Amino acid sequence: MELERKWRLLNIPPTGLLRGEPQRLTQAYLPIDAGEHRIRTDGTTYWETWKSDGTIARTETEQTISAQEYSDLLTPDLPIVTKDRYTFLDGGFTWLIDICSGALEGLVLVELEPAETGTAAEDVERVAAELNAILFPTWLGQGIEVTADARYKTKNLARYGIPPLKGAA
Repeated sequence: MELERKWRLLNIPPTGLLRGEPQRLTQAYLPIDAGEHRIRTDGTTYWETWKSDGTIARTETEQTISAQEYSDLLTPDLPIVTKDRYTFLDGGFTWLIDICSGALEGLVLVELEPAETGTAAEDVERVAAELNAILFPTWLGQGIEVTADARYKTKNLARYGIPPLKGAA
């Protein structure tokens, strides 16, 4: 089970916050009617992932695949996202800051995920409630929550680009 909230940052995070080397991720989205089918690499490891539809909670199945399997699945027509990911652990939660490049240059997304979810329904409900209670940290700058906005699903960003801010002209 994947639980997460997502924000669009309106700025690049403050200098000094992004310490260490980011993980450079390239991910491509395979055609699927419902949910999400993705392949991803950091240049060393390769993954294939399936996710159900949903907002805060959805099922996720991920497996490591070989470079050859990745190459076989990657076709020139697939929508691709490239990003530098910075990871911070804070109070039992993981903050992921993704600075996008390529077609999504300028887009910065922040995801919040629990370090552990558990599998029992009561664990998922408890962790989801804790996740919902967390306020966006001011040390990251100004962010707009986009958890429930389907335009900010990474598969949709890959296909359609950066959406305009709601209310923006």
